Amino acid sequence: MAGSFEMLCRALIVLIALQLHYSMSAAAAEPAAILGRGASQQTNDDDAETIAVAEIFAQLTEEEKEDAAKSSSYRYLKAARCSKDERDRHARAMIERYVRTEHKLRTKQSQWTDRALAKIRSTIEYRRDAGVDDVRTCFDRDKRHSDLHRKIRERLEGRYASKGSVIRGYGKKGQALFLNYPRCETKWDDETFVEGNIYMLERALAATERRTDGKVTKILNFYDYNGYAMKNSPPPLLIARLLGDLRDHWPDRLEGVYIVDSPWIFRTFWGIIKHFIDPVTFDLVHFVTGEAQKEILKGMIDEEHAAPFMYEGGKAVGEADMKKFFYEIPTDKVYDE
Repeated sequence: MAGSFEMLCRALIVLIALQLHYSMSAAAAEPAAILGRGASQQTNDDDAETIAVAEIFAQLTEEEKEDAAKSSSYRYLKAARCSKDERDRHARAMIERYVRTEHKLRTKQSQWTDRALAKIRSTIEYRRDAGVDDVRTCFDRDKRHSDLHRKIRERLEGRYASKGSVIRGYGKKGQALFLNYPRCETKWDDETFVEGNIYMLERALAATERRTDGKVTKILNFYDYNGYAMKNSPPPLLIARLLGDLRDHWPDRLEGVYIVDSPWIFRTFWGIIKHFIDPVTFDLVHFVTGEAQKEILKGMIDEEHAAPFMYEGGKAVGEADMKKFFYEIPTDKVYDE
């Protein structure tokens, strides 16, 4: 009972922190003047998204378009040479994700342009400050002799020495699978916790892009809660920081988050707070427990790509060799590929 109470308290702290963070983010993104249309000019949703994307693209500088394209595509980031049309296509893809998110959040159409533009510029600044491109390429062969990238590699190797996460397998539509094993985690620090999740997410996106030739832009995220205990729970405010960063700077990149075989208190808590969660987050989270509920995962992931915790008969067995994952498998491929 004491453990359940502690878990509930931690979850409540996360909720409060997230709600505060969301309120602050929303306030910072309040629009000033709307370019080209007034608040009363509501348009067909698809047309409104197209208009907002065009308006935002027109306001971005050439440097911002380049940054947006690199953020959207690992392939573009690594390419020796790309056309301006290719750059613009990837930049627009980033803009579309932000506008689509405003739509899902039920923001007024008249505010889509300014809110999405403010968030895109915030993301470009965030990625520069956090060195996201250095993180996503640190194990690439052309970075092996860089002191900057060596230090990042050392942090990531330390972060995942416990084998708490790996990119392994694909969904039937080609989405890379970002697998997490909370039972393996007992130590955290602020820098490597967020940095490690950024690396894994970006690697999953790179693998999805290569696997589908860019046709699929979202990944699947799984948490295996078998063997979980309270000692495996990261500090709540650290979780809140990570979730805030992912929400603000990687919108529309997750197809689903699957919480597998979670303790009962997780489901109870979710039942309480789900009414206060924004619709985008709410639609992503799925609790799956027992073989009957896991039948849905069989329709999403073939046996050869499924880990045993996903459903009986999953053939992606055994622990991942993280040295092999980091140094022998290219960044845009999953483990065992």
